[in-house]
Amino acid sequence: MDSVLGGSDNIFKYMATVGMLLIGIGVLYPLEKKNDLELKRNNLISELKTDSLHNTFVIERLEKASRRDQDDLEQAQNLKSKIHKLKPSSKRAKLEIKLIELLDQKEKQLEIFTKLYQDRQTNSIKLEFKGKEIELLREQSEKFGKYYKWCFFIGLPVAILGFILWFLQTIVEFIKKKKTE
Repeated sequence: MDSVLGGSDNIFKYMATVGMLLIGIGVLYPLEKKNDLELKRNNLISELKTDSLHNTFVIERLEKASRRDQDDLEQAQNLKSKIHKLKPSSKRAKLEIKLIELLDQKEKQLEIFTKLYQDRQTNSIKLEFKGKEIELLREQSEKFGKYYKWCFFIGLPVAILGFILWFLQTIVEFIKKKKTE
């Protein structure tokens, strides 16, 4: 045993230190990164749900507007037919003004709903990319989980072996010292 362990005290200290460093750094850093990634992922999922809800709201508003537009179109057609049947008069002028107001109102609504539709399209694209980002964060989180396991399961045996051999070397040196006295 003396020939196997002789003069290797520093090697065993080094093994124990490396093992402890692997456990310490190899466990703490990946766990910290994994927690950060999970937090980002959860925030993105929350944003995704919020944006999805907003998208649903926009779609509902667009559908309601479409139904109202159909009714307003019929009303405009009725006004047009009434206007064409009437001879020039104050009643015809009032109906023409009403038709112009209705068309102006529809034009403003069209601008609003065009913007809503564009927002919906933009949100759809954002939702798609957030979904991809969530998946990427999940994959990265899993990788850091694997790094943690590898560092722990390599560092632990190296540290234990280093401490055991260092302890044995210390005992052997102590026995040697006692024999020489």
